Amino acid sequence: MIIFLIALGLLCLYGISIPFIKTKKPSDGNTYYKDYLSLDKTNAIKGIFIIIVFLSHSSQFVTMAPSLPDRAYDILIGTIIGQSMVSLFLLYSGYGVMLSIDKKGKNYIKSIPSKRVLKVLLHFAIAVVIFGLVQLALGKTFSIYEYLFSLIGWESLGNSNWYIFVILCLYFLTFIAFTIAKENKRLGLGMTFILSVLLLTAMIIFKGENYWYDTILCYPLGMAYYLFQEKIESFLFKNKVNWYIALAITAAGYIAAFMLRKYLPFTLLRHLLFGLTVVLFTQKVSINNKILRFFGKHLFSIYILQRLPMLVLQHFGFTNRYLFTIVTFVITILLAVPFDYLLGQLDKILFSNQNKLTKEKRS
Repeated sequence: MIIFLIALGLLCLYGISIPFIKTKKPSDGNTYYKDYLSLDKTNAIKGIFIIIVFLSHSSQFVTMAPSLPDRAYDILIGTIIGQSMVSLFLLYSGYGVMLSIDKKGKNYIKSIPSKRVLKVLLHFAIAVVIFGLVQLALGKTFSIYEYLFSLIGWESLGNSNWYIFVILCLYFLTFIAFTIAKENKRLGLGMTFILSVLLLTAMIIFKGENYWYDTILCYPLGMAYYLFQEKIESFLFKNKVNWYIALAITAAGYIAAFMLRKYLPFTLLRHLLFGLTVVLFTQKVSINNKILRFFGKHLFSIYILQRLPMLVLQHFGFTNRYLFTIVTFVITILLAVPFDYLLGQLDKILFSNQNKLTKEKRS
């Protein structure tokens, strides 16, 4: 299975840009890529990690061999990267929400319940219904409680769910925080952080310490990064030494937190520092190609639908781990693209009037 990680690494080399290579310098001649948080660049990074998420889920449906390559694969995916594979999703989401609040103001804050919460909830519920039908066809049934609460991500019908539940909660908590804070962005950030900690606590109480909630604080981290981005970049880009010191501190901090990960505070810190380390890395190394951007663009549908072919192939006894991974990957992409298209058409019908009203208010 390690061959899939090697293939991903080679894919990342396609279109890679490094400023100290003369032909690959940023267009402005500087030694930093200042567009490292642009949509294209973040989609490429998200593309890397959604593939890693896929590989992680795929390995749960097959029997791994006791060979050294498969053990190395398991250590890299399951232990070293672990839950940090979704840190960037939450960090970039928080960054994007704060950017929108800053640029669009009250109109955007008012639209969060519909354009963020309701839209994601609707898309997710449609996917869950599909999972329910497939599971019924495979002969598996669930309780009414499981069916109903799977629609919001609290329960699962075999689909990925916890991330959607958390992001829905974080969007709603952001709406509450900034409705109260209004124009005071720092107050809104502080309230979002406090509410995120309360959400984290609730997840611990109701889902248990083994539940994958420990990346939640990456969301307010992304918001904070946007709010203080100018000051951060002013320090980092002042000279090369500052950037290297910052990278060394975050990387060393991540390693230390990783070693102490059995303690919850260090687990939380580990994911925060992992996200920051990647952000710093992308300031110096630009990973940007059409293939990775494609996966990042279709992140939601790939994340939600990938377990469908896995469940079906597992049901019919498809056991070869290499073929299983390749076939389910291809089927996931074939499902994700039309699924996103249909959701886009549905959004035009359901949310187009709201978009028009928002534009009219701004004008």
